[in-house]
Formats: sequence, structure tokens, C-alpha cells
Amino acid sequence: MNFEKKLNKKLDDIQNKLEKFRSKIKFKKSYKYILLTVFIATGYIFFLSSGVIFESNSRVASTELNKVIELKQSSVFIKNTEYNKKQNLLEIKLGIKMKQVNFANDYEFEAIAKENTNEKLDVEFIKVDGENIVLFVNTPKKWSAIAVDIKENYRNEGGETRIYIDEDKCIKNNELEKRTEEEYMIENIEEEIKIINETIKKYEEEKEEKNKTIENTNAQIDILEEKKEYLTEKETLEANQKIEAYKSNIKSIETSIIEIEGKVREEKEKDRMANKKMNDIIKNLPKDIYKKYR
Repeated sequence: MNFEKKLNKKLDDIQNKLEKFRSKIKFKKSYKYILLTVFIATGYIFFLSSGVIFESNSRVASTELNKVIELKQSSVFIKNTEYNKKQNLLEIKLGIKMKQVNFANDYEFEAIAKENTNEKLDVEFIKVDGENIVLFVNTPKKWSAIAVDIKENYRNEGGETRIYIDEDKCIKNNELEKRTEEEYMIENIEEEIKIINETIKKYEEEKEEKNKTIENTNAQIDILEEKKEYLTEKETLEANQKIEAYKSNIKSIETSIIEIEGKVREEKEKDRMANKKMNDIIKNLPKDIYKKYR
């Protein structure tokens, strides 16, 4: 039986029990039935609310990485989660996409652990830039899952959602510590540079493959030209048609190589600007942090 069916069944149970007790109260006017009704209803409500948060006691809810969650003014997704067990520190990196220009990526965050849904955990966050937020959650010593509520602060039109972090699926890193906004910016730029270099490598491999195709095609043209001396008129005509088709194909490949070279230049320019931005950030770091990057 899935969670939704369980929830519906429990709600039906509550309604049936309440109806029975209402009947008894109506005819017997007994306070003990009133107290019993309140006690049972409270117990079921607690059970169900706990289930709504974490689905079930035997199963740990977890929001998958890079799954885009749509809110009213923005969309969010989890980029990465790391956990320092020694420090009871959970780091959640969120990716943010604004839907409209007037929303300033202003959010509220609250967190609770599966083991104690009545106690809110301490949450801090850093806005790294317009597309990245890093959350720090001070966790209990023992926990299996944490639910984080994300709420947009925007007039009366803010959306909200809940994400779930499974302790087993977090990257374990006992060197993890809170860093500055600038350090997270540098980390993001380093990742951007890595992606740029991988893209350049892909383009260069594609260009090399196309040059090899041109080389092999020219070799086929040379073979046909040598054979033409010994071909009949009809065979010569067919050979010439093949040669022209090969030459046309070469021109098409050469055009695509020019396009690839343009893309490589663009990626190299992105790489140059990303490195410039990173170096400018590093130059302005406090001395104690600056030493880490020089």
C-alpha cells in the first residue's frame, strides 16, 4: 500500500472513530468520551503529520540531485550535499533560477530532523550570486533525514516547497567547514572553467575527426584519378561523379571545421574571462584566505 492510500485510510479511520464517539457523547453526555476523543484525534494527527513530512517510519524521503522544483517566482534544485559528522554540519548547495526580474532571490529556510519533528534546527545561508545559495544546517548527532522548507519572500505571491536530505546519500567530508561567499564564488568559477575546458577538448576532438575524414576522402579521390586511365568512357563518367561528390563533401566538412574553430575561440574567451574574474576575487581576499589560493 502506497503512502497516499495509507494517508486516506488513516483519515477515514479518524472520521469513523469521531462519528462513533460523537454518537456516544450525544446520548451519554459523558466527559470521559470527550477526553478520549481528543486524545485519539491528537494522536492520529501527530502520526499523520509526521508521515506527511517524512512519508513513513520505515522509509527515508530524499529529493534527488538536480531535480528542478518550480516555485511561483523562481525554480530551485539541489546541486550537492556534504556532511561533516564531527562538526554535525550539513552543507546544501542550491541552484536558483529567477522567473521574473523583480524577485531578488529572497528566501526563508527552516529545517527539522526526522527523529524530532518538533524541534527546528539552526539554519544559516549564503547568497553566493544570483544563481547559487549555500545552506548550513546544524544537525543532531544522529539523524537519518532532514526536511528543509524553502519559502520565497515576495509580497503575497511567494511560493514554498520542501526538500528532503538523506544522510546516507550525502557526501561524507570531515574536513567540511563554512566558507566565505568569495570562496564559494571561486569554487563555482573553477567548476565553470573545468566545463569550458571539457567543451574545448570535445570540439578539438571533433575537428580532428573531421580532418581525418578529409584526409581519407582525398586519398579516395587520388585512387580514382589513377584508375581513370584504364576505365571505359562510362566508368570514367561514374568515377568523375564520385570525385565531384567527394569534393563537395570535403567542402561541407571544411565549412563545419570553420564553425568549430569559431566555437573554440568563443570558449577560450570564456575561459580567459573566467580566470580574470577569479583572479580579481582572489586579489581582494583577506590575507588569511588569500594564502590558500596563492
